Amino acid sequence: MILEAAAETFEERGYAGTRLQDIIDRRGVSKGSLYFHFSSKEALALAVVQECRDVWDALIVELREEHTRAMPMLIALSRRLVCAFRSDSLMWAGVRLMVDRQLIGSSVDPRSAAWAGELADLLNEARVQGDLKPDVDTGAVAGFMMAAFIGLQYAANGDRKDLQRCVLAMWRTTLPGLVLPAKLDELVPLLEPIDVAAR
Repeated sequence: MILEAAAETFEERGYAGTRLQDIIDRRGVSKGSLYFHFSSKEALALAVVQECRDVWDALIVELREEHTRAMPMLIALSRRLVCAFRSDSLMWAGVRLMVDRQLIGSSVDPRSAAWAGELADLLNEARVQGDLKPDVDTGAVAGFMMAAFIGLQYAANGDRKDLQRCVLAMWRTTLPGLVLPAKLDELVPLLEPIDVAAR
């Protein structure tokens, strides 16, 4: 309950604009209960970021079991993240807090950089599997993908359906430059819209 209240407030106001009293007032959390679990606003923010990390890590494990090829897995990951953002304010808040990490303090590691490394690994796998064009700079593309996804979150302005539309548009725009022409026809059907309300 405390983390959910914190996530909703951080998502709405950002780290700098959130006071502990705002979180207490949001769900009627007692001050004693909040301070028993979290010694500061920074500690609360770190807990929200950790929840976001845990969702990402679980998705990677789950998708590794479902997919043998890296490019379909990357597309599926982006789609699952859209669904996670649709249903979980902790995800939205976690990404916003990672963007605000300079305000929170040095104890927040730049997890988005670690995620970009995981995306680069998947892109390298796609190259080995014969899907990716040989001249693609996987590190640069992974960094772009992370920046684009975070930017699309803000562009969607809380509209989960719009976020799906933006993510699919990103893939339609970038895939022709990433994958070999012979593989493009196999991947384009994975970009059909899904009913996010049903997920």
